[in-house]
Amino acid sequence: MEEETNFKLGHYPCLAEFDSKALSSHDNTMRTIVDLPKEQIEALDTYAKAKGVSRAAVVREAVATYLPAKKKKIDWRKHPAFGSEKMPKGFDSVEYVRKLRAEWDHRG
Repeated sequence: MEEETNFKLGHYPCLAEFDSKALSSHDNTMRTIVDLPKEQIEALDTYAKAKGVSRAAVVREAVATYLPAKKKKIDWRKHPAFGSEKMPKGFDSVEYVRKLRAEWDHRG
């Protein structure tokens, strides 16, 4: 373990002051440079300090809030009702639907 620590800190003195919490745990992230006015940076820092998170975490939260949510794709095959109605072999579903619709036409 000490050898691993020496590798990280001994060969790279700049890592001694590196805040590991600043790294994202997401594998699909990309570093982005954004120019913001001083007032927005100060507001971000105040908000981040109050929440106990990094400025980057606040920006990620803001972007996630701003962008529309992704619609979750539903896999109906995993739905508990999928395949629950077993039809007999040779069942004509088109004819069955026509029969149901015909019942609607004959309503009083």
